[in-house]
Amino acid sequence: SDLLSTILLRFADANNLTVLLPRIPSTNIGYPFLFNRNRREHLPSPKTSGKYDMMALHTTYDEKIWHKLMEKDTLYIGLVREPLRQFESFFNYYFLPETLHQYFSIKEENAFDAFLQDARMFLGKWYGAWFTKYVDNRKMLQNTMLGDFGFHSHASHNTSAYVSELLKSFHLIIPSEHL
Repeated sequence: SDLLSTILLRFADANNLTVLLPRIPSTNIGYPFLFNRNRREHLPSPKTSGKYDMMALHTTYDEKIWHKLMEKDTLYIGLVREPLRQFESFFNYYFLPETLHQYFSIKEENAFDAFLQDARMFLGKWYGAWFTKYVDNRKMLQNTMLGDFGFHSHASHNTSAYVSELLKSFHLIIPSEHL
């Protein structure tokens, strides 16, 4: 996703497009929460309409919010990942191999496989210690892509119907493994 973001941001720069950017340099805006214009976590648009041409960072999609922020001719592009690769990325991002080595004496190179063999045991022993200190939401251990696209399991959405509607909103959805 960093590669695609960089390409899109360079395109925006070359074409003098107005880009929604965070006030504090980051690879996301509002994530993992819904973007909230009132939090002023983004730079204001210089356009008189207050709208933007592009946003190319990790965020949580909400059709109503983004359609208010973006110009009418905005193309919506999404990026998805194969769930196991996404989880493996999460696993390494939060230094979980090192943590499993520290708490359970598991060799770092075997940590991912060991975790997958008995995730419930590790999580049961781990939550009171390191994990809750550094990882805000245990749902991050689940496939979060539908949540990133605005689906929330506590809502009364029908998953298939939601995905069908979502596909109408997006012009292109790219599997990251094909970049």
